Amino acid sequence: MRDSELARIEAWFGRFVAGYLSEAYEDRATLELKHAHSLRVADNMSALAVSLGWADPFLARSIGVLHDAGRFPQYKKYRTFTDSLSQSHGRLGVHVLRENGVLHGLAPMDSAIIIAAVKYHNTLALPMVEEGELRYVKLIRDADKLDVWRVLADHYEKAEADRLEAVGLGLGESPGISPESLACLREGRVANHALARNSNDMRIHYLSWVYDMNYPASCRLALEAGDLRRIASGLPDVPDVSSAVEKAFGDLQRLAEGIG
Repeated sequence: MRDSELARIEAWFGRFVAGYLSEAYEDRATLELKHAHSLRVADNMSALAVSLGWADPFLARSIGVLHDAGRFPQYKKYRTFTDSLSQSHGRLGVHVLRENGVLHGLAPMDSAIIIAAVKYHNTLALPMVEEGELRYVKLIRDADKLDVWRVLADHYEKAEADRLEAVGLGLGESPGISPESLACLREGRVANHALARNSNDMRIHYLSWVYDMNYPASCRLALEAGDLRRIASGLPDVPDVSSAVEKAFGDLQRLAEGIG
């Protein structure tokens, strides 16, 4: 991909978001957060592209910019970022790109990679796609998690009354953790967010994303950022929770070192 094509995509995204912000009023802060998230994910994609060496830096950044395009119409229509209560924001993002001709003029391979990355960045499992597409799907899934962890760490450090409801998915602070969620973390599996009853369960869910990371470079960035530690700091300081959390951090360290 050429620099001029990336510049065109970034300019389109700016105009696209501005249209939603001009209508948002009381929801403006929520959409501004999603806009800032998209740009930081683009920065993550750029950094990972340099670190890994094989990724086209312009293509990688374009995917980062566009990956959450579906969030804006999703929130406008449903007032939620929960896909299960609305529709898949990845698939909706593909519709947005096609409807607006955003990828018109790109090389067919670049267009196919962007479509796959946007469509599958939020799926529960990796898709069965061509290897050239899959590498970028994995890359955006990692880059996205890195900034979601940052957003959530900031969210949980605020007073509950100051938190944006869409970020916390409407779940407040209450005692306890579901045994099912904790078992997933302890066993090295991604916890099902549908089981979450409170913020503790969601913290466990987000920590369990460690087991859905794809590249050692991404894991190193996660450790350097420290956002997972900030998220974990809000969990109950009891032995069964602490041991599961420390196991996850140990596994993340091994993944960062390319072990396992």
